[in-house]
Amino acid sequence: MTLTSFTDAFWGNDPERGFQALFCRMKQAKRVTTKVLHLFQERVSIEQEYAKRLEKLARCFQISDEIGSMKLALNTVATELQTASVAHQCLATNIKAQLVVPTVEFLALQSATRKNHMAIIDDHLKTKFALHNAAAKAQDKYKSKCREVNELMNQKPGKPPKEMEKIQAKLHRTKFYAQQYDVEYLGLVEQHNEVQNKWEEDFTVACRECEKLEEDRFYFLRSKLWTYANIFSALCVSNDESYERIRVSLEQCNFAKDLSELLESCSTGETRPQPLKYTNFHTGSELRPLDALPPLAKPRKSTGLKIKTISEYRPSAENIPSIAPPMNETADISSSSVGKWAIHFLSTLIPKNAPTTSNRNGGAVSDTIMDSSNYEFEDAPRRNSNLGGSLPIEVDEYLEYDPFDVPQDCAILFHARVIYSYAAQSFEELSIAKGQVIPVIAQQDDGWWEGVMVDNGRLRRGLFPGNFAQVVEVDV
Repeated sequence: MTLTSFTDAFWGNDPERGFQALFCRMKQAKRVTTKVLHLFQERVSIEQEYAKRLEKLARCFQISDEIGSMKLALNTVATELQTASVAHQCLATNIKAQLVVPTVEFLALQSATRKNHMAIIDDHLKTKFALHNAAAKAQDKYKSKCREVNELMNQKPGKPPKEMEKIQAKLHRTKFYAQQYDVEYLGLVEQHNEVQNKWEEDFTVACRECEKLEEDRFYFLRSKLWTYANIFSALCVSNDESYERIRVSLEQCNFAKDLSELLESCSTGETRPQPLKYTNFHTGSELRPLDALPPLAKPRKSTGLKIKTISEYRPSAENIPSIAPPMNETADISSSSVGKWAIHFLSTLIPKNAPTTSNRNGGAVSDTIMDSSNYEFEDAPRRNSNLGGSLPIEVDEYLEYDPFDVPQDCAILFHARVIYSYAAQSFEELSIAKGQVIPVIAQQDDGWWEGVMVDNGRLRRGLFPGNFAQVVEVDV
């Protein structure tokens, strides 16, 4: 059987059980309503705090250093932050007015109704239980006297007259008490039944009222939660409109216009500053002094100089690929390893219309690249005005080193590009200019490299500081 109302569901042989079940459900309903009220109140607090923080953020987000269309877009963001702050403050006010206050009133009304019926039913139950216990005791007394009367009436005749008189007197008294207990028992039963009838009436009313409260609570919560959803849905629409205004302002941003406005307001001119020039106080020259060179660039002393020959610096054939030797001993420079570099590699670096000259073996070489005297050593130290090739020093016969003695089969270790110009300080050194690419044929332990270059149409080998150049890959 399906129950459809409270008035048919909370009865039974134990009245206390139905009473506890009904009002336990009403207390549960109260806790649910209280939690919903807490939700509304907390949301009001959150929205108020959020509105305050948005307002603070909007005040801080004031852009004064931007220009043009981007400034307008950023100002739109700040404006919409302020709008959002107002919207959330209004949202908090609406929640409080439309949800919090009605829920508080409804909860108070339900609590009052529940407590009123609970108190009435509780009083009836207490009276009913007291009368039930008194009637039970009166019933026990009444039954006891009735059983005693029956025992006295069932005494066998033939006893002495005095004893029979005592039995009759006791029987008379017992019947009297039995009648008194009967009246008392009957009165208590009638009182209990009257209280029970009143309890049933009031409990029926309480069940009906509690069912009405449960129905009202159901539709109240449904309505208020619906309103809750509508309020936030309206806020979402407002937020979307706000974000759309931001998107429209961003679509109107134009970098070209902003750049033009920026250049008009911040430009300082188009002329670039001239680099700072060094001028030697004593000579009036712009060249770097010798003392300013790195440690490895200091000149090598030629007095007592013992320079190893190129063959001693040649690497093993296993580590460094060598260039094929000439076909015959009388082959000219252009057919040797270094000669191939001098003609083939440097010819790729000169323009087609560059002026050329002939070397002593008949090879055509560009004056601007092959001849080191054509370079201007802007940053290199020097002791005289002759910057090309070696210094005008008379070579003593006892010196073993001949800068113009370049073996035909000399192997090239690698190529180095000059990063700092350097002017030769002795006959065994090379004058190099920034940007030159020099084949390196030997390296020394003190950091100096031995390279090959063209000096006035002749192949010349010599030393230069290794930290003035860097290794480069060159296809020859």
